[in-house]
Amino acid sequence: MSYCKVYVDTVYSMHDLKLFMEENIENCFEGLKCFVSLDFAAYDNENNNGNLAVGMKEDPTEARYYIEIGDDFESEFDSYDFKYGLANFIISLRRKFEYVVASCNFEDYIVERTGWNWTDDCKFPD
Repeated sequence: MSYCKVYVDTVYSMHDLKLFMEENIENCFEGLKCFVSLDFAAYDNENNNGNLAVGMKEDPTEARYYIEIGDDFESEFDSYDFKYGLANFIISLRRKFEYVVASCNFEDYIVERTGWNWTDDCKFPD
């Protein structure tokens, strides 16, 4: 199984985030085998630090929302499909929402495909 938690810090509402996901996730995973077993859901983040401006949190786990996304496939090829589709989804999210960070075991791939992801040395995109 492939899995990722995506933190989203934004002024947009949860309704806006869920609507965006419904309208865009299929396009991001289009033609990829993992799409048939893809599960995803957005949640309010109990760890949200509302005292700081959107996108200015030192730790992405303090973002306003998070998305859990995963699939049930086990093969290496399907895992690559998941990573590829997820990178597409993150690119799509970043076009609309102010601050989007992936937390997964393939963050180097996310950086390679999207140009940035949170690290201790690079907390904010250029």
